Amino acid sequence: MRPMAVIRERIDNGIRMGISRGRRERAADAPRLWCAVRRVNNNVTTLAALVVTAMNVPSAARAQLTVADSVSSHTVATGVTLRRIVRSNGPWVLSVLEVDLRRPEIEVRGVRACDNLLGRERPSAIARRMRQEGVDVVGVLNADFFDLRGGTGATESNVVIDGEIVKAVTVTESPFDAFDNVHTQFGITATGAPVLDRFHLTGMVRTPSGEWPLAAINGRAPGALALLTRWFDTVALAFLPADTTAHVALLKVGGRGDTARYRVDSKPKRERPVATIEETAILVASGAALPVVERLVPGDRLEIITKLVPDRGPLRTVVGGWPRIVEAGRNVALAADSVEGTVPRFSRARHPRSALGVSRDSATLYLVAVDGRQQTSVGMTLEELADAMIALGAYDAMNLDGGGSTALVVRDSIVNQPSDATGERPVGNVIAITRRTGDQSDPERRVLPRKSGSVASCVLPVRRDSAATPARPPQ
Repeated sequence: MRPMAVIRERIDNGIRMGISRGRRERAADAPRLWCAVRRVNNNVTTLAALVVTAMNVPSAARAQLTVADSVSSHTVATGVTLRRIVRSNGPWVLSVLEVDLRRPEIEVRGVRACDNLLGRERPSAIARRMRQEGVDVVGVLNADFFDLRGGTGATESNVVIDGEIVKAVTVTESPFDAFDNVHTQFGITATGAPVLDRFHLTGMVRTPSGEWPLAAINGRAPGALALLTRWFDTVALAFLPADTTAHVALLKVGGRGDTARYRVDSKPKRERPVATIEETAILVASGAALPVVERLVPGDRLEIITKLVPDRGPLRTVVGGWPRIVEAGRNVALAADSVEGTVPRFSRARHPRSALGVSRDSATLYLVAVDGRQQTSVGMTLEELADAMIALGAYDAMNLDGGGSTALVVRDSIVNQPSDATGERPVGNVIAITRRTGDQSDPERRVLPRKSGSVASCVLPVRRDSAATPARPPQ
């Protein structure tokens, strides 16, 4: 008999792979559940009403769905409330962190595991590390899907941290969807407004020989141009033979807004690039784009324009997920297979789920963890999850990585029950709710990437490139 941890990891991998993209198993449409929660005391709520829309559900099932729920809550910090919802008709157990975005001391941050482009780290370890650095962490929820099979921890979608593009791609780097597309992402603008959109990179490189499209920042761009910044890790290009790429070092000499100006600082080289430093970047070409880089000479001036579109203004934070499940107050989960390439085994089966939602007035953020694969909570389909998010008050909502990755940390505790037998899983990134306290001003905080091996709680990928230093064994 296989160990339970191995079996559950195989289940998650199976979900990610979609089992077979040619198969489209049909599942019974889940009944839509709408509930209203009424506050009774300062810290306790109970269910006031449960309205069930179940047109095709037998009367016995409808009777079961009307069983009263148990809802409890307590204030974690001013403007942040934790709710625990137990629903016998699933059965389901939901942990919900409700955040008042109008509070000036509240910040919503995307945080990369290990403060690095690659690597994995448990959400509780990320929260603990941030607290040790003097950050008042209120809560943390796992976020984007990431490379679990390859062990790199690379997240699939765009990443923006403290206003800096850490990773940007034109198409989401997912091997699991039914067709290539751009997945839904969550962002916080420079003015603090929450946004959900399908952001993608539009970039241009202006060289003495012309203008050329930029396909990725710190991501893979076979047959095209990619820009590598200080967040770059050499593991990201280890899959390419060294003689199929060419690169030049760039020294930043100025820029404004979306445009950066560089001076070519080296001759073109046909080898894998090494890690960059604060003042430099690397322009990499492969395939048909090779001549663009190979024509450059030291001293040439370049302009590189990078934008995430649709344009929602300057973005302070971006994290990925998949897919959108609520749009303008409507449950759109059943459209996810055709819109964002989810597959029925993922979308219409019950699994542990993580999700986030935003209220209609953009004043409230909901971070949700649904336990699953347990007797007390079976998990949810995407349609059931969307119904739950609407019931909580979300006007727009998206699914995040789930399965064994689902983990909600509040202060020092994991408040949900992760489904892996080994407990909390190291993940690629998280959404962190932090709080400025006392007389702290609002400093221009900019997280810097850390050297590989400098974070003790980091699970590092196995390195296959000779340019990198040996990795520490996983923790």
